[in-house]
Amino acid sequence: MFIPIPIGSALYGKSSVLPIALLISVETGIIVTLAIVLLVIESGERNNFMSVVLTALRAIFINPIVLSILFCVAVAFMEIELRAVLDDIVNLIQGATIPCSLYATGASLAGLFFQWTDEGNRFHGAQ
Repeated sequence: MFIPIPIGSALYGKSSVLPIALLISVETGIIVTLAIVLLVIESGERNNFMSVVLTALRAIFINPIVLSILFCVAVAFMEIELRAVLDDIVNLIQGATIPCSLYATGASLAGLFFQWTDEGNRFHGAQ
């Protein structure tokens, strides 16, 4: 989910980080919230509307992705400067993100093969 930030930074420079982060924050806020609400509604464990709303809100605000976004927004509004040690850790993780994501993508695709069929072209898992 947060992979595009270091990739965009490596390809387009520091000016790409803010637009990508804003897109991810807005998308995550909408998609994660909607997915949680739909899962709570689909589970059918709650009988009334207020119970569904409270369960969905609790699930949203204990989600680590939402919490990290809210934490970073709070830090930005308070204009807290990151210490050099924390900044070095973030830069180290940023440097490792692109190779790790490429490795994970390759490892997940390693067992797939492409097959031509009469119905159409399809990817199949290794047998």
